[in-house]
Amino acid sequence: MRQQQPWGTRTMDSSEIQRFERILKIRLEETMRSLDRLGDETRNIDSDFPSDAADRCVMSVSKEALFHQQEEEELGNGSDWADRQVTLWKAA
Repeated sequence: MRQQQPWGTRTMDSSEIQRFERILKIRLEETMRSLDRLGDETRNIDSDFPSDAADRCVMSVSKEALFHQQEEEELGNGSDWADRQVTLWKAA
C-alpha cells in the first residue's frame, strides 16, 4: 500500500520501481535508435555536400551563374514583348 508523505511525495513499492525501470529502459532504447537514425541521415546529407572549401565555392558560383542566366532569359523575354508592344503602338 502506498504511504502518502505530508509534503505531497509518496513512496514506491518494489513492483512499481521495477515497472518504472522497464518503462525507462524502453524509452532509452527508443531514444538511442532515433539518435542512430538521425546520425545516419546526417552522414548521408554530409556526403552529398562538398567537404573542400574550394568545391563549395565552385558550387556556389555555379548556382549564382545559373540564377543570373535564368534571370537574363526572363528579362530578355520581357524586353522582346515590350519591343513588340512599342512597335504596335507606333504603328497604330
